[in-house]
Amino acid sequence: DKFPHQLPQHRLGTSHESLSEFHAATDDFVDRIQTVKQYSLVLVTEPSTRHILLGMKHRGFGQGFYNSFGGKLEPNETPQQCAQRELHEETGIDCSLQQLQSTAQLHFTFEDNPSTKMLVHVYRCNLQRIKEGDNTNKNEQENNNKANTNHVDDNTTQKQHIPKDDGVMTLDPTVIRGCEEITPEWWSDWYQIPLYQMFADDSLWLTKILDDTCHYIDGYFHFEPGGQDVNSIRHYFMNETKREKMPVSSPSSSFVVQSSQNKRKTPNSNSNVQSKKKIPDGSNSVQSKKKIPDDTTHKNTKKMTLKHRLFQSLRQHQNCSAKEFEESWAFCNAVRNLFGNDSFDAVLDVAGGHGALGALFLILTSAHQSIVIDPAEGVGSIQPAWESYYSSTQHKKVLQFRHEDLRTGLPDALRKLIEHSKLKPHRILVVACHACQHLSEETLRGALSYGVAAAAMPCCQVDPTHSWKRLSKTLQLDMGLVMDLLLAGRCMPLLQTTKGPHYTIRMKLLDSKITPQNRMILCRPEESAQQQEQNKDAAHKRLEHIYQKAHENKRIKKQSLFSWNKVDTTSLALGMAMGAIISSLLLMVPPPLSRR
Repeated sequence: DKFPHQLPQHRLGTSHESLSEFHAATDDFVDRIQTVKQYSLVLVTEPSTRHILLGMKHRGFGQGFYNSFGGKLEPNETPQQCAQRELHEETGIDCSLQQLQSTAQLHFTFEDNPSTKMLVHVYRCNLQRIKEGDNTNKNEQENNNKANTNHVDDNTTQKQHIPKDDGVMTLDPTVIRGCEEITPEWWSDWYQIPLYQMFADDSLWLTKILDDTCHYIDGYFHFEPGGQDVNSIRHYFMNETKREKMPVSSPSSSFVVQSSQNKRKTPNSNSNVQSKKKIPDGSNSVQSKKKIPDDTTHKNTKKMTLKHRLFQSLRQHQNCSAKEFEESWAFCNAVRNLFGNDSFDAVLDVAGGHGALGALFLILTSAHQSIVIDPAEGVGSIQPAWESYYSSTQHKKVLQFRHEDLRTGLPDALRKLIEHSKLKPHRILVVACHACQHLSEETLRGALSYGVAAAAMPCCQVDPTHSWKRLSKTLQLDMGLVMDLLLAGRCMPLLQTTKGPHYTIRMKLLDSKITPQNRMILCRPEESAQQQEQNKDAAHKRLEHIYQKAHENKRIKKQSLFSWNKVDTTSLALGMAMGAIISSLLLMVPPPLSRR
């Protein structure tokens, strides 16, 4: 219950009481293993605040997932040395070997690859970040920098980490930086980590380590076929070395570092205890070091954009990283730019988690209903943070959650919206942001079968048939790009029929600084061929009617110009009399004499 984003039990497999029982259930995979690949993994935590540092993988194994930091052992390298090296390469953190506490040893076997086993050595690095303005820790660090004998680059010598007596080392957070493979990101409460976007085994062993119920775990995990796309365990066994649960202090004064330039202070639980001083009039007044008047705070809130207000409100109610919010905001705006703000009545967010993306469509578009379909139970809701933004007495909008599988939840929701609510299909939008490849494909296929609009941003692209891998290498194209192009091509109808809508398929790129998995596939339903012909005929008839009416008016106008009905008879008679008089006078004049 402490980890609301933990994967559902049906994806975590069967637990076994002993290692022999585990081997028997997995058909003695251990006898068929030919290759053992060894890795090291480092779990970076700040116990005083319950903060944890995770990395978003951009390529390779685990692409699109959050994970700790590590890699494969190099020749003549011990697991602990590998952990030290990988931690420095992927985060910039330098620590001594003594600071790496052995935490777990994990054995992984795979149903679709029986000859290979992965052995992962897990270490834990506990640290305390130096708070901004904390001169005491900075002075202590500067005095001890010279004594630090870790492998340190010249550029980071003045920012290294000094082990403390309690096994926790101090850290200048500005040294943390990512690399092309992974981007580090602090999570302000390790109970809120995105286990739905991590490997399935993390929901088993990592939760026990973070909850401090185990000192060491020797874990065995046998995965279902399909690898990362399926991300489900079939059998597992964990030999746990337990210890008495140690109390973890509540988050204290610190800040969450989203990047080396982005810092955000969080409230200090001890700062609520404030000293009181008597003032001359005898009343008590609470004094603080920095007191901002209420009117100033109100003015600053008014100056904030809608985007900043939404993010601040979200962080106050539940954990959400800046990267996750930026992705949802950029995704929603890309859809609005193509479809417009007044194009939808309902939005279905597949694997939407807490529902931020679905709620954004309620806030920024005409949609009055948003349904989040996610099988994970207990996913935190966005409603307490944003309900006041998307719903009011004048415009009542609804955010709903359906905790069920995509295969059943999406068709049922679409059927009810079209048949019961009588919504037009082209006014319904189905979205999937950062959905793995097979989930994106199922989402688009399901949406297009009902004739509704769809938008997806795939991640974790793989080639299950291995038929396109060689082509991508030959053309020097990213494998993810090739698979996204194939997915977009499959969305295009091969035959133009008169039944159902035709689709316009577009691909858009988000800013790569927001997310490297930035390719969006957008499907906009157009009118059917039969409807298009009917509209053309109606347009021709309207044009013909306008043409006939214009020419008829022109003929009437010409006829009206020469009508005798409009001639004044008196004027006509007077003119004829004057003409007769002038003619008779001219006849009375004699002709001139000719000269001889």
